[in-house]
Amino acid sequence: MREVCGPGLAVSIPEDWNPVGDNGPYAVSPTDGNGYLQFCVAFSTGAGDDGEAMLEMVLTMAKGHELGEPRDIASEDGPLPLAAASFFKAGEFCRMWELKHGANLVSAVFVCREPDQSKHLKECESIVRSIRTGSDPSSRMA
Repeated sequence: MREVCGPGLAVSIPEDWNPVGDNGPYAVSPTDGNGYLQFCVAFSTGAGDDGEAMLEMVLTMAKGHELGEPRDIASEDGPLPLAAASFFKAGEFCRMWELKHGANLVSAVFVCREPDQSKHLKECESIVRSIRTGSDPSSRMA
């Protein structure tokens, strides 16, 4: 694993993953081209600090994009409050995460062709859990 840093965000990615264009660490992809993981960071404005609040955000975002019924729903209260769900639409797989790190909310989305989803999903989970946000993302914040 190696760290990729940008203003307000740092993630650890496997050696066979790279930042996409000039968007690293906000967009990373495996070198085989099977998928794309993108992040969006926002300052929290009073969102809940538990997995249930994060899950509500995932489901609301998915509904807004008409992704259909969620599958493989997961949520955790800590130490990194997060939730995730998977969706299939028109031959594409989408896994969405919402998490809270410090005072920041992070949305993460992995998209790939439907038959390829299992190839990199475990790596995506590891990358998402490595997220650090803030003015100095090189140091872990609680």
